[in-house]
Amino acid sequence: MVKLIKGQPWYLCPVCNQKMFPVRDGAVCKGVIIPCRRCGEAREMIINYREIKTGASTTKGG
Repeated sequence: MVKLIKGQPWYLCPVCNQKMFPVRDGAVCKGVIIPCRRCGEAREMIINYREIKTGASTTKGG
């Protein structure tokens, strides 16, 4: 899930909402499994340009 925090897009853990890493405009990512450092949940990371511009979420659990 990508969310704007203080004007900067961040990828957040979909389980605990921990900020995981910043995301640049135009970033595209699909099929990468990332574990959260806080809760340990491993989820597929899906990022697309539309998410960052509109704040829409297209995360997928795994």
